[in-house]
Amino acid sequence: MIKANRSIRRRPVVRPMFAGLRHYDRKPARLHVTVIDEDGWELPFDSINISESGVFVESQFLYDIGTTHELILRSSDGTHKVHLKGRIVRVESVPAGMGASGMAYQFMHTDRETFHGLTELIAAV
Repeated sequence: MIKANRSIRRRPVVRPMFAGLRHYDRKPARLHVTVIDEDGWELPFDSINISESGVFVESQFLYDIGTTHELILRSSDGTHKVHLKGRIVRVESVPAGMGASGMAYQFMHTDRETFHGLTELIAAV
C-alpha cells in the first residue's frame, strides 16, 4: 500500500502572472509621450497604458524590438513630467479597426528620484 504524501502542494502559492515576468500592474492611461530617437528627432505619441516598469504607446510608425529611446512622459494637464530611457520589448501591428498598433517600452535604469516621479504620475492618472 502506498502512503499519501501530504507535503505535496495542490494549489500554487503565488498568483500566476504574465509568463511570470510582470512586476507591476498595467493601468490604462492617456499620457503625452515624446520619443527622442537616435537622430535627435522628437516624435509625439499617446500612451494606451502604463506601469512602473513600462509604457505602451499607440503608433502606426513602428521601430524594431531592442531599439532604445529617450522618453518624456507628461500628464494631460501638464502637472507631472518624467524623463527616462526605454527599450522596445514588443511591437504590435494591428489592422485598422481591430485595435491599436504600437510599441511597448520597458523602462531602463531608473534612479530613485525618477521612479518616485513615475509613481506620482501613474497615481495621478
